[in-house]
Amino acid sequence: MQNRKVGLIIALSSCLACFLLFVILIVNLIVGIGRSSISHQSSSLLEDRIDVLSIEGVIGETTSSMFATSYYDHQFIINSLSTLIDDPSSKGLIVFIDSPGGSVYHTDEIYLKLLEYKSTGRPVYASFGSTAASGGYYIGCAADKIICNRNTLTGSIGVIMQNIIDISGLYEKLGIKVETITAGENKAMGSGYEPLTDEQRTILQSMLDETHAQFIEVVSEGRNLSLEEARKLADGRIYTAKQALENGLVDQLGTFEDTVTIMRESEDLMDLPLNYIEQAPLSFFDTLLLKLPNLTPKTELSAILELESNINKFGYYCISPLGNSSY
Repeated sequence: MQNRKVGLIIALSSCLACFLLFVILIVNLIVGIGRSSISHQSSSLLEDRIDVLSIEGVIGETTSSMFATSYYDHQFIINSLSTLIDDPSSKGLIVFIDSPGGSVYHTDEIYLKLLEYKSTGRPVYASFGSTAASGGYYIGCAADKIICNRNTLTGSIGVIMQNIIDISGLYEKLGIKVETITAGENKAMGSGYEPLTDEQRTILQSMLDETHAQFIEVVSEGRNLSLEEARKLADGRIYTAKQALENGLVDQLGTFEDTVTIMRESEDLMDLPLNYIEQAPLSFFDTLLLKLPNLTPKTELSAILELESNINKFGYYCISPLGNSSY
């Protein structure tokens, strides 16, 4: 009887969620609340200027949180950089970075776009916020100069493959049997349905080692360090701002305002205004639309499927042992 009541509640909740989704879609279509990422400039694109682009949050696809007014939009960042590369009125670029890193692919895509901008002869400066670690630091290595807040956590020069979880025992407990048919003995490695073999661990480790070597090369080139010097710093540890400065990972300690002043004075751009490139915030309805699946009650099966979706995250991520440090 109790199970029937729980099933009825879940069914009603799902119906309600579907109804809310339908209403939200209609409202977005009629009122036009749904919006794509656009850029809001504080100065005319026709005049010479210094552009400012922020990269905040986990680097990957578009992400947001419930009722948040900001979110990470990868395509917005790439499109913005492409526009600036082709715009001769952009005389310099300051990238404000506050990120613990993210996926290897998306991180490197931003890095290469910054190098493309810099290849035109225009300066790129990086200003580090509270965290510019792993992929966040990787991106910063494209800059001509890195100015780091004195409280920034940075470095974490390494690669991680998160959440390789063997859930076969849980499936067995729930009476779920998974049968995977493959051609190639390592095709399904890391699937979560069976333990990794020693050979598969070796394969995965080789992938991480290769990507780590790429990270070390980026640090070596961007910071004018020898490969050996960069390799010694690339054990995955987090550096304080002072430690990063002492090791040549950043050029100077200072605030974002200091970064602006340093660029203007060093690059002879004193008279140019700042142009903040900002993505449009998500509307309440768009945010709700993204998070609607999380509002419905979770069954054991849905919890397992959610767990599966987080398996095998591969990237330049920083996992801080300090937690949320505060004074």
